Amino acid sequence: MRLLAGLGKIGIGVSLIFGLIFSANARPAIDTMTICYGVNNQDGMAYRTPCIATDTGGAGSNILIYQIKDKEYWIVEEEGGEWLNNEPYETYVRDAFFHRTGDNDEYSYFCYQSASAHFCSKQ
Repeated sequence: MRLLAGLGKIGIGVSLIFGLIFSANARPAIDTMTICYGVNNQDGMAYRTPCIATDTGGAGSNILIYQIKDKEYWIVEEEGGEWLNNEPYETYVRDAFFHRTGDNDEYSYFCYQSASAHFCSKQ
């Protein structure tokens, strides 16, 4: 009877160790409330709205999820490439007046552009 009780404790210990090993690959999600800006076809501001940016990832990938209005935009960076909702994308910076710039300071907006999405956020 003591042998069975001891085996049960060993099984729990092994399960706990494997659970810690396999869960260590995922990074906890961090939600940040920010302001997002849509970009129109004339390269101007289409909208300004509060949004949530969730930073997460694991197993060799970084994932940034934007919740803007009723849509989610998944930015995935992994060994195979970088994707915005499964499309290749480009990033660039805008200044406080919403003009494209190469400078990156505390007033900058970080922008993401793919074939079907184009938005910026204050990070």
